[in-house]
Amino acid sequence: MPWGFFHKTEHPGRRFCKHDHLTNNVDIQNGLSSSEPSLHFVTKIHGRSYLCSVQNRNDNSLLVLTDITWEKESEERRKEFFDGASHELKTPLTSIKGFNELISLQSKDPVVERYSQLIAKETDRMISLVQDMLSLSELERREKKNVPAIPFRPIAEEVKEELTPLAKKRGIRIEIQGQANLPIEREDAHSLLKNLWENAIRYNHEGGYAKVTLSQGQIFVSDNGIGIPYQDQDHIFERFYRVDKSRSRQDGGTGLGLSIVKHIAMLYGANVKVKSTLGVGSTFVVTFPNQRIKTSK
Repeated sequence: MPWGFFHKTEHPGRRFCKHDHLTNNVDIQNGLSSSEPSLHFVTKIHGRSYLCSVQNRNDNSLLVLTDITWEKESEERRKEFFDGASHELKTPLTSIKGFNELISLQSKDPVVERYSQLIAKETDRMISLVQDMLSLSELERREKKNVPAIPFRPIAEEVKEELTPLAKKRGIRIEIQGQANLPIEREDAHSLLKNLWENAIRYNHEGGYAKVTLSQGQIFVSDNGIGIPYQDQDHIFERFYRVDKSRSRQDGGTGLGLSIVKHIAMLYGANVKVKSTLGVGSTFVVTFPNQRIKTSK
């Protein structure tokens, strides 16, 4: 792990660093000249990927470089497989669904009908999973966005209308409080909120609530449901991570919803945090950068 101690006066990085390929790197130059006390970013040097950590103290900076080329290449291969498998699965699943509907319409046998219903249920679950996989792959290919803020309350009302049947079926009270203008495109806003709110409904108790609160720059999605164990809270945004695998499948989850939420937030420079107590409930907070909270004209 190469590292160096840098003086920020004269030419940043020149005094103690012998390697021009470091000091000529724009990302590193920006990091060394930044007023932020600490920065972390990924950059490429001679075709290899490095995680850079910069600690700025007075007139000096400490730069630590960690070679993460293998990890980045593995991630890219995984993304390629993920994307390819999703596309390959979509067509045959659609065909299975169509043929199963034909069988169901033509058969009068109650046994055949029962099996047809089971096939339909599992096929729908797989189609939802593939759709989430495709959505995640598409999100990973997109560049970060800087967009004007839009009124978020109307989007929340649309999502509430969509989720009302599920909430009624499970005996969960849903509500919206507050107003906000947030810098995010409408389709992404809808997907982000729906994934968070649907989880709050699914992983809840009959008679519970799932509430969305809007404030300038933030979205809060809170519930008084089953909660998340402390040891799982750092992992819930990972793909396919399930706190309770049997319950997740029973409730119809794909294991990708929170990963989609995280990637949407990252596109707009936002972050997502969770506060949860097992048996008490959870609150997810999405926070957007303050400098971008401007009303769309």
